[in-house]
Amino acid sequence: MAPSRRASYHSLIKESNDVGMFKKDCKGERYRCLFGGCPREYTEIFPILDKGKFFDAPDYPAIYKLLESALQSTRAQEFPYDWEM
Repeated sequence: MAPSRRASYHSLIKESNDVGMFKKDCKGERYRCLFGGCPREYTEIFPILDKGKFFDAPDYPAIYKLLESALQSTRAQEFPYDWEM
């Protein structure tokens, strides 16, 4: 493996380990802190993301449906974005 590819690989492994540690942290006491003040649907998205391994694609249709539900329950509008005004 070339030195530049090796460095990139080690960087990726470190990032995946950091993500794993953060996810474990969020399952415990930080769960409320992470989602406090957020729509309840956000707490349903976290387990969907947690199901897979680091390189697995999440269930995007389920996440999108929950985000749409959060928009409705909070009476928020998806468009226009503030930078589009």
